[in-house]
Amino acid sequence: MLTKLAQGYLLLQGIVFFGLGVWFLIEPITMASAIGLIPESPAGFTELRAVYGGLEIALGIFLVVTGCRANWSEIGLWLLLSCYGGITTGRIIGILLDQPDDIFTLELLSFEAGSLLIAILLVFGKKRSS
Repeated sequence: MLTKLAQGYLLLQGIVFFGLGVWFLIEPITMASAIGLIPESPAGFTELRAVYGGLEIALGIFLVVTGCRANWSEIGLWLLLSCYGGITTGRIIGILLDQPDDIFTLELLSFEAGSLLIAILLVFGKKRSS
């Protein structure tokens, strides 16, 4: 049961990463504006397409693959734990240092911290059931 839950979670996260990556690749201005990034040069747009587009697409594909293969799900969960651990830590530090005054930053933190918590529960839940 826990393996199926982990696989479903990996598939869902993979689709989210892939979808956001494609969106950033195609519409970097729209997506960047939504999160407060304003590229000032063609190099800035290329950076958005590469990191927020290409990297997220690659992560999405990897997560979908690990979600489709029960014996790979632990690898995918560790990847999610690492990614969301880093993103959540960076966002908390950014909030403390930069003190953004928008609600969207807190909404992103909630999603990322929640995703991290689910990844932690699934990683260590799978280890206990093994």
